[in-house]
Amino acid sequence: MSQTGQHKIAVVTGANGFVGSHLVDLLIEKGYTVRAIIRSTSKTKWLDDKAVELHRCGLLDIEALSKAFTGANYIFHIAGSVRVKDFDAYYRGNVMLTQKVLEAALPHASSIEKIVVTSSLAAGGPATATRMIKEEDEPKPVSWYGKSKLAQEQLCKSYFNKLPINIARPPVVYGPRDTEVYLFFQSVKRGLVPIAGYNNQHISIVHVSDLVKGLLTLATGNTKGQVYYLCNKEQYDWHILGDTAKEVMAKKALKVRIPIALIKVIAAFGDLGTRLTGNVPTLNGQKVLEIIQEAWTCSPDKAKTELDFETEIDLRSGFEQTIEWYKKEGWL
Repeated sequence: MSQTGQHKIAVVTGANGFVGSHLVDLLIEKGYTVRAIIRSTSKTKWLDDKAVELHRCGLLDIEALSKAFTGANYIFHIAGSVRVKDFDAYYRGNVMLTQKVLEAALPHASSIEKIVVTSSLAAGGPATATRMIKEEDEPKPVSWYGKSKLAQEQLCKSYFNKLPINIARPPVVYGPRDTEVYLFFQSVKRGLVPIAGYNNQHISIVHVSDLVKGLLTLATGNTKGQVYYLCNKEQYDWHILGDTAKEVMAKKALKVRIPIALIKVIAAFGDLGTRLTGNVPTLNGQKVLEIIQEAWTCSPDKAKTELDFETEIDLRSGFEQTIEWYKKEGWL
């Protein structure tokens, strides 16, 4: 399977974001001609001074999108809504805009070799402490975000007979430029390892460099019309994550269990703030629905079996590289 992009054109939506910008870096490294789809108001810090064609058309204008797709061999649809105020907003950002991407791609079906759509583990739903979820399991999303990503997948499946599509379901993603897991590292630096509730929740995780390599593998591999979890084979809990972060940062940090009842109270105030201001905090009622689950783990076996894809970055080295980047950038 070749991942060399000589004379190949790859288009990335959400190219200015955390995952999208890392994918752009990988595609450039592999020799692809890269077109970045961003909004007219998007910041381009992670794209500046790189060999990228910027298309500031956003995802609403199908005609402009279609022009950007002309001659494209691969389309990576990364853009989406992660934290918005209600289900309708999730649906617009994750389903309706995906439909515009696919409609814009239809006139170019003859040149497109693969479209990779980034969904989420949240679409599959939670696992149990004794069993990671697999692609063939019945999806059981619990949050608005997860339900909207599942609806996105169902939309994609309705185009399987028209376009060559693969769907990626990553779990928790971390690495340089991330602002979500970064909050956990910030807390450790301040001397606290927050652990929600009294259950030992297990999670799957993936470094962004491994994730974007997986996305490229989904594009260049021989499969289509498939869903894949892209994750480390190991599963972790917040004790392990905290201990690893403490060791890497050489910090003493106290593990603090936060009762779910208190988390719900804080989230309720966050939801009230959302109704008053429109701003959605990291901790909100929908996030609580995910926090209280027993496990968020997924199996990488299908990607390994069908595409020979495995992650390469272990937790320790991934944390070391990420924390070093945060320090260099003055984030930590």
